[in-house]
Amino acid sequence: MRGIAVNTRVPLYLSNAGWATVNARAGMPPGENRMITAALENVADRNYRIHGSGVDSPGRSAYLSLRWQF
Repeated sequence: MRGIAVNTRVPLYLSNAGWATVNARAGMPPGENRMITAALENVADRNYRIHGSGVDSPGRSAYLSLRWQF
């Protein structure tokens, strides 16, 4: 009697689901050589995976940055 091979590959996902995220970004120059930027990403906190990446979405995130050029 033959058993099933242990290393047989089975796909985890059988289809490619579509997805969308809601993002908001804004920026303003408070001076001639500066830029302030703020962003909210994946506001709805939806789970998604970019096809072929093997990495799930980071979830809801926010950032604030200041760029100063010399």
